[in-house]
Amino acid sequence: VLDTESREKLLSVGIPPALPQQVADEELRFAILMNTSPYQTIAGVHVVDLHEGRSRVLDATGMIVRRALFTADGKELIVGGRFADSKHGILRKYSTADWSLLSEKQLPLGVIPGDMRFVTRSSASRGDAPAEFLTSCEDFRIRRINLKSLEVVAESQPFRFRLNAIDYSPTLGRVAAGLSDGQVLEFDVETLRVQKEHPGHRLKATSVLYSNDGSRLWSGSHENRILCWNSQTDKPPKALKQHTEKI
Repeated sequence: VLDTESREKLLSVGIPPALPQQVADEELRFAILMNTSPYQTIAGVHVVDLHEGRSRVLDATGMIVRRALFTADGKELIVGGRFADSKHGILRKYSTADWSLLSEKQLPLGVIPGDMRFVTRSSASRGDAPAEFLTSCEDFRIRRINLKSLEVVAESQPFRFRLNAIDYSPTLGRVAAGLSDGQVLEFDVETLRVQKEHPGHRLKATSVLYSNDGSRLWSGSHENRILCWNSQTDKPPKALKQHTEKI
């Protein structure tokens, strides 16, 4: 989420801060703004240097962008989407030093990356584990992907409904996902098998977020409300104040 000062810098370099997708690195050095629809007038991926107030358009030729994700050290940017002329998914990795393309990986037909989260494991559990990230895909599966090779390491079973949003809790070793039928599911990060089901929303679950210690899980939906689940018990969720618009 960009703060007021960062949004003002976007305006100063001529970039509308209301583009559908926004992501920034942890130090708020760079902001990435994307238009995920190929039919809009503002297309592509815009990179804004929030420190120097400069912007550029990232070379994403032939690609319809869905999501972007910075690595923890901020040195690389992962961009996921699909080819403009086919329904094959694609992942591209860029260097934030000069925004050059480091590598890319074509995914199978219909495997189009959606929401993305990095997997961080404690050194006590798997200190030698490779860097990986998770993505929800348009074929209704979650996949775990090796950051270096961009190869798929593991995938979940297919679900009947689209997975709209995911989040990861390193404390629990779990992935949460919000589905289009309103369900909120929790998976084991290693096996990607379902561990918990939370049937609380009546409409599409569009966002999920774990607390830092993993004890609580929030989910938002198109029924204009946020639910707070206790991720360690089976107690019914607490509903936050009703919103006036879809979440």
